[in-house]
Amino acid sequence: MTAPVTFSHYAEYYGLRGAVSALRRLGLRRAGGIGEWIGRLGYRPLAVRRDVVERQVRAAFPGLSVEDANQIAVASYEHLGRTTIETAILPEYSRDEVPTVATPRPHREVRSTLRSARR
Repeated sequence: MTAPVTFSHYAEYYGLRGAVSALRRLGLRRAGGIGEWIGRLGYRPLAVRRDVVERQVRAAFPGLSVEDANQIAVASYEHLGRTTIETAILPEYSRDEVPTVATPRPHREVRSTLRSARR
């Protein structure tokens, strides 16, 4: 059974649509930074499903302190906001432009970071 659509669902949807329309003109990096800020708003003060996210992070990482689990939750909201905006505006760029605006980390750098975090 599906939960009924609420006013907050509509507010989230139309808020995001409006933000994407406005951010298309700023470029991928600036728009992504603003998306990150929007995501942070989802965590606090709006608290969009915050209790669910915090509970799931604590369940996934039971050894973490409450403070560390909450930091992961905030970073998750920021990441969601950033990637949502970036994904929404990326089609504005041609195939040739994408490599100039989206520079992924080299695979070696990611592996090195992961190895350091496990120590």
